Amino acid sequence: MEEDSGPYATCPPYGSLTCTHRRTTPLTSPLTWPCTSGGCDTTSTTTLPESVVLWDLDGVLCDVRPWHRQALRQALAPYSIVVSTEQEIELEGLPTKVKLDRLYVPEHIRGAIAEEKQRLTLRLIHANAKPLANVVDTLVRLKLEGKRIGICSNARRATVYTVIWRTGIAKYIDLVLSNEEAKIPKPDPCIYLMALSVMHIPASEAVVVEDHPVGVAAAVAAGIRCVQVNGPEEVSYQRLLEE
Repeated sequence: MEEDSGPYATCPPYGSLTCTHRRTTPLTSPLTWPCTSGGCDTTSTTTLPESVVLWDLDGVLCDVRPWHRQALRQALAPYSIVVSTEQEIELEGLPTKVKLDRLYVPEHIRGAIAEEKQRLTLRLIHANAKPLANVVDTLVRLKLEGKRIGICSNARRATVYTVIWRTGIAKYIDLVLSNEEAKIPKPDPCIYLMALSVMHIPASEAVVVEDHPVGVAAAVAAGIRCVQVNGPEEVSYQRLLEE
């Protein structure tokens, strides 16, 4: 097994679920194309030049953002801490510990709030997350072309895994990095530089898909081409080809 190299390759080697997720078993169903969502351009012959597509999770592959907001509000409520809509927008895309710091939550209650927020988030994901046809179609086409797919998220590992299993996309994913692997959150490029290192590719071989300026800044700082979407509904193969 090759050793990872690079300044951010601090996680265990490929295949260790304490760090990454890599699909090592055959797909449970055959891959087919053209797509079934009705929103794909099946006449296009243009193919993606990059060999790896790195995706943010929240607001890109699944819109977890409303559930994060709801969970945070509920976790803060017993302490009479109220978050305004403006604050929610400002804090979007950041890890919970950073949110609590910016909200000036007393340090002695931050741990309890973070754990309750995580519990509530996972419950909301279990209850609401569902497969999105356009996302699945896009990932299927990428796999048919031999592309590798990674997820790089500021979310906790349990959140990422819950989303990808509940939305049915786990079997298409080659790599998962969460805020438990990349110790410095976006907008620092740490997580994307780590992904490049683990997958043994230069920045020119990857493209990032992000929804939030925080993630876009991280991708740009890592020297990777970035496609910005406003939500999962904008995800398509054709969108990946746009500058």
